Amino acid sequence: MSSSITRTDLSAETDKKKLNELNERVRYLENYDIVTGLPNRTLFINKVNETISLQSAGSKNNALLTVDLDNFKKLNDTYGFFVGDELLRIAAAKLRSCVRENDFVARIGGDEFFILLAAFEDIEHIKRISERILSTFNDIWKIPGHEFYMTASIGIAVISEDKPDVSAIMMNATSALYSAKSKGKNQYLFHEYGINEKLIHMYKMENSLRCAVERDEIVVYYQPQVNAETGRITGMEALVRWQHPKHGLITPAKFIDIAENTGLIIPIGNRVIELICEQNMKWKNSGYGTFHVAANVSSRQLLHSGFVSFIRNVLGRTGMPPAYLEIEITESAIVKSMNTAIQVLNQLRELGIKISLDDFGTGYSSLSYLKTLPVDKIKIDRSFIIDIGKNRKTEAIIYGIIILAKIMNLEVIAEGVETSEQADFMIKKGCSNIQGFLYSVPLPEEQFTRLISDQNVIFENNSWFYYQI
Repeated sequence: MSSSITRTDLSAETDKKKLNELNERVRYLENYDIVTGLPNRTLFINKVNETISLQSAGSKNNALLTVDLDNFKKLNDTYGFFVGDELLRIAAAKLRSCVRENDFVARIGGDEFFILLAAFEDIEHIKRISERILSTFNDIWKIPGHEFYMTASIGIAVISEDKPDVSAIMMNATSALYSAKSKGKNQYLFHEYGINEKLIHMYKMENSLRCAVERDEIVVYYQPQVNAETGRITGMEALVRWQHPKHGLITPAKFIDIAENTGLIIPIGNRVIELICEQNMKWKNSGYGTFHVAANVSSRQLLHSGFVSFIRNVLGRTGMPPAYLEIEITESAIVKSMNTAIQVLNQLRELGIKISLDDFGTGYSSLSYLKTLPVDKIKIDRSFIIDIGKNRKTEAIIYGIIILAKIMNLEVIAEGVETSEQADFMIKKGCSNIQGFLYSVPLPEEQFTRLISDQNVIFENNSWFYYQI
């Protein structure tokens, strides 16, 4: 009997030990990162809150540094998470070697690390630590079978004595990190007042912009183009606007960069193409004729895998013939993916669509592009037009562009014409297709319809209708 009791006691003791080990493991996973062994977000926030309390009681100043590996996502996607995890472990070891014993290093998530720099001596102390980290990271990282050149970017936020909040401090450091990355990476920056406000505004704008297409908030304004010699409207350019429910009409200058950076330019640009094709057919059905529609597309929109299919579907659904659609591109939009862009443009031309090169003359290789790109038309940029009457060299360049276009059998139009002197010059040099404030500001659909109706405008054959975002 006693032997049986002993075995039971041993079994119970073993179970208790296993339970304790399990509890310890759970507590570890709750507070530490399984990949690097560093404290995780939960433990780090607790440590920062504790430090803030001590700072309020009169201890020295403290600071938060956030460290992010440059181009880590690309490496992780290319080589897999086994290589990525090893790089994270190396990064963790490097960070621990760069700071003091009483500093606190944590991995928050992904390739983002945070450091609580406790009781720093002065700002120069923070700079020395940051420079040490950059120097340590800026090296060849070796793991079995691979060698990588890695750098890091650092954002810094000093914890103030004015009722500091851990989430706000972390956001300050993160916004400084984003600024460091946007300015070229492999550097450190301190948080500056106003960065957070810009970051929050950007996030809010992005979230609202994601709903803009679904809520039918994307609208188009139209600006007429004229033949300056005859005075007749030869077409129009349409410019995208965002009819925000709270902030009213928003111009593209305030949201296009966000759309480009987030990829929202694709659904927004596609929606504009749908709107102008639909409106073009409405004008046709109302007796105003059918116009050639030029859609100014970004590189992300042009190079998107479904772009050609989208165009084909829109033309089929709206009933607009492909011959009346023109795709307008800029040099900067295609320079990084020239071969792919040419393939897409050729596919569009096979559908019967024309190609226009916008902002001509502002890039470094415009003449080379004319030789390689399947282009039907060029637009002289406004930056040249504003120099008419002020700079003879610019005037010579404009005349040269017009002559070149004629030799290559390309159509040409001048945009941004605002004075009679500019218009007279373009007419004299042989460019009669003109657009600008001299003739009209951009108008909403209803007003533009009244314009062409009230003036009983007779549209010329092969007239052109534009949109630009």
